[in-house]
Amino acid sequence: MSGTARTSIGPEEILTTVQGSIALQRTYLSPIQRAGLWLALGVGLLITVVTLSLVRQMAEQTPPAMQFPTPVSLASGTPAYNPVATSVADYKALSEISITRATGTFDTVVVRAFLPIFATILGYIFGAQAGQATANRNQNNDS
Repeated sequence: MSGTARTSIGPEEILTTVQGSIALQRTYLSPIQRAGLWLALGVGLLITVVTLSLVRQMAEQTPPAMQFPTPVSLASGTPAYNPVATSVADYKALSEISITRATGTFDTVVVRAFLPIFATILGYIFGAQAGQATANRNQNNDS
């Protein structure tokens, strides 16, 4: 081998080697798109915080594990009162209330309010970026 061996290769050289003759164009976001990206990040974090707080609220409001009462022995001819069945039904009702409240709040706040805003912001960012790339391609083809 003649000369000194190279110890580092730059990323542009690697990409040129890997891509062959395809020239990679780095696309930058416009200031409005960058602001939209930060806004989308904020809305995404807000969705995450609301979702985690609703899960925490549901976990706190779920009734604790049941303590089964001792069955009452009744004579065979009397109508049966089953305290275990009553306790299970009450536990199911209380659990259902906490789950219904949390899912209703999630549906109202996240799905109907934040998610459309989030999708609109991301649609604008990526739509504007795709439109800009198409305009650049058309401009390069015209020259």
